[in-house]
Amino acid sequence: MENLWRRGYYRPPWLWSAVEAIKEIKKRKIVVMSDPVGAGYKRGPHNCGTCDREITEAIKKFNITQDVRVLERLDENEIECECKDVWRALLKYDDFLFDSILSLEKF
Repeated sequence: MENLWRRGYYRPPWLWSAVEAIKEIKKRKIVVMSDPVGAGYKRGPHNCGTCDREITEAIKKFNITQDVRVLERLDENEIECECKDVWRALLKYDDFLFDSILSLEKF
């Protein structure tokens, strides 16, 4: 992974993705513990840098309380950050972009 990251072929997960994954797992009534090690740093899960701390704190608070409302508040525009729109756009075009990179590697 380190080599892929250094070459620009891998980006650590977005914190927005971690939040969504936790919410989906919690719907199944499963206890979820997530410790985003390295959160907010370029080699760890991160967003844009502006909202990283708040989202990481929300994940940590969720770990203690298991109250999904802590994370749902992030969706209710409690944290307004432009990077969320970037993240959504990347998700929307993820298959297309990923498939394009794989196709280019053949040449």
